[in-house]
Amino acid sequence: MTIQNYQDKQNKNLSYQSDLGYPWEKSSEDISVEDKIKRVVEQTDKIYGHDLNWYLKIFGWPTFSLIVLIIILEVCWRRYFPLLPEATISWIFLGLGWLTFLIIPLIAFLKFKTIYYQALISNFSAAFIAGVIISLFLLFWYGELWTIFNLIGLPLLMIFESVILLTLVYGVVKIFKK
Repeated sequence: MTIQNYQDKQNKNLSYQSDLGYPWEKSSEDISVEDKIKRVVEQTDKIYGHDLNWYLKIFGWPTFSLIVLIIILEVCWRRYFPLLPEATISWIFLGLGWLTFLIIPLIAFLKFKTIYYQALISNFSAAFIAGVIISLFLLFWYGELWTIFNLIGLPLLMIFESVILLTLVYGVVKIFKK
């Protein structure tokens, strides 16, 4: 190996090591450090190409409606209709959850033209948020120790239901779009 080849290798390594990017990107003189930081921040704020506000537009009002309806029904049932069977209220809660988790993917697929994974994130987030908030309400409403287990069980149950319903809606929408 000649001295010239050795010096070329050293210079090449030094230029790559001193650059903040990769060798196949533009040189560091072309892109400023601020632009590189801005690009990294823009990429990390997005989930499948969209930020959190976009996902909130999809699942915001259905999730809020579900939470409010379940809390109102729970309070009215305990205060004004205590003789109504608990199984009836459970089926009403289950139906409201299913309706919500059917509406969210329909909004995602038909209005926002999302892909499956974007709708999955919307449905998953809605189910998790609704499950945790309803569990916290039940924890304070009943004030009993067993309701602590709802903090784990109810969000997981809602997530499971939402993923199944999302997959069914995705299959139906895919069939009818052909």
